[in-house]
Amino acid sequence: MNAPSNGHKYLDLLAKKQVPEGARRWSVRQAESLLKAFPDKSLFALSKADIEAFLRDLSRQHRLHDGQFKQAVEALR
Repeated sequence: MNAPSNGHKYLDLLAKKQVPEGARRWSVRQAESLLKAFPDKSLFALSKADIEAFLRDLSRQHRLHDGQFKQAVEALR
């Protein structure tokens, strides 16, 4: 039996945190964006500083509305 992928582990984590099923896809998209910013690391190997740097860069994007930024923060919590 194979070990679950990081994607499945992340979905399991979202379920345990009782993230509504409809919001999980958004959370997965944010995690995918985060991983693109740090291609040499796995999702669970990222540090708090890595995530803060990603969110800082994300907040500087003018095309992102405040509500969308808040959703990204929640998704990566």
